[in-house]
Amino acid sequence: MIRSARLLYPLLPGDNVEGVHSADLKPYRKAFTHSYSVGTRPVLELLARRPGDALAVMVHPKGARCRGVAEAKSLATSADIPVHHSERLVASLSRKDNVFVVAAFRKYREALSARRDHLVLVQPADFGNLGTIVRTALGFGLEDIALIGPSADDFHPKVVRASMGSRFSVRVERFDRFERYLECYPRTCYPFVSEAGTPLPEAHFAAPWALVFGPEGGGLSPDIVAAGSPVTIPQRPRIDSFNLSVAVAVALYEADRS
Repeated sequence: MIRSARLLYPLLPGDNVEGVHSADLKPYRKAFTHSYSVGTRPVLELLARRPGDALAVMVHPKGARCRGVAEAKSLATSADIPVHHSERLVASLSRKDNVFVVAAFRKYREALSARRDHLVLVQPADFGNLGTIVRTALGFGLEDIALIGPSADDFHPKVVRASMGSRFSVRVERFDRFERYLECYPRTCYPFVSEAGTPLPEAHFAAPWALVFGPEGGGLSPDIVAAGSPVTIPQRPRIDSFNLSVAVAVALYEADRS
């Protein structure tokens, strides 16, 4: 239920929040049923892709002459989304000095497409990695991402910002375990391992496929590896492994070509 906001700070002269209707406008916490899109591009993506989930737009006075902020205000007004001018709210919600617009949005969930290829991430923990992966996946036309087990909050403002708003164009579904994912979406899986897998340039991906990656700090468990056809990204021996977001980008590039 949408309700009038309780402001974190008392109003000052110049703060304009008359008629605000949104969830409580406080710094983000995972328990909230809403989150924030921080920055011009993420806010524009929210308003363009999921205007029905946008609750309010907050504008910093310094953004008055910014073309992107003006576009965000126009989109919000057209969709009957409240727009509020408050330097203190923007500063509080963004925790950045160079952000001029923030939007609050309602969290939502979507099921993956059973017909499309999937990216499966097992226990990803880093907000920046997850957001970058979301943006990279969308860049290669992949719109379905499964998160397995305890994972980073995919609606955290840091994830949304790292994705540059691409989070609003992909479907993300969570599963407590990998077996449950396969029960819902049976398909050929390609677990990525550090060694003893088919070299990526030689791999053939049978659609609909799932590329499966382990957490940043360790590899996939043996049972997940055994559930598919393992693939290895060739690399020089001077490093132990690629960053997760880099590995996903390399894999998606090759899969997109196959």
